[in-house]
Amino acid sequence: MTAGYGIFVFLGIGLFMEVANGESVSTSAVALKNYNAAKSNYLAQAGDTTAAWKFARACADWADSVENNEQRAATAEEGIEAGKFATEMAPTNAAGFYYLALNYGELARTKTIGALSLVNKMEHALIKAIQLDPTLDHAGPDRSLGILYRDAPGRPASIGNKSKAEEHLKNAVRLTADYPDNYLSLLEAYAKWKDANQFHATAAQYKGIVSIAKKKYSGPEWEGPWHDWEERWRAVRQKIQNEG
Repeated sequence: MTAGYGIFVFLGIGLFMEVANGESVSTSAVALKNYNAAKSNYLAQAGDTTAAWKFARACADWADSVENNEQRAATAEEGIEAGKFATEMAPTNAAGFYYLALNYGELARTKTIGALSLVNKMEHALIKAIQLDPTLDHAGPDRSLGILYRDAPGRPASIGNKSKAEEHLKNAVRLTADYPDNYLSLLEAYAKWKDANQFHATAAQYKGIVSIAKKKYSGPEWEGPWHDWEERWRAVRQKIQNEG
């Protein structure tokens, strides 16, 4: 369930809540637990590309959770190393490229000089993931690339591009039409661009899938995402109302 729940500088990476003994534990604690478990598997299974991309995924989640830039950078660099290994050894596996991209994004958060080169690498890895498996992580590659184009500064400073952002965010909705994050990422784009007509049309579609989505994406592991989605839904409606 990575990507999309918490938006940062260029890209959102999602963490989730877990219930232990009937009580919710923090997303940070869950991310750290998953990171430690994935790292142990990765080290114990040298040469296993699945263990590598799963460790890259765990690194991206944990890096997103920490507040210390030094720790975030170190964790993202671990994820980049694992992601590169996965993409080199299994170049047709989309997951390696996808989670490599997310770690590039986390490392970019810690940089001022050199951030643009990381964003470019992130873009290329996401494009490759789309080519290999656009349905991965509920259309995560298109969703993530759309957010990247939406939130990055435009040229010549960076790669931000409104038309590309809309194209990829719409693709994510088309590919996984019952996944709330895809709609919310597109709605946040229309609110940012002050496009009320497209916002309201997409909002009507989103409201039409919520009840289905709540049944499909249910259980303790989805408590965190739903909390985040509901907060984002409230925030984006307020933003478009204020613009009106």
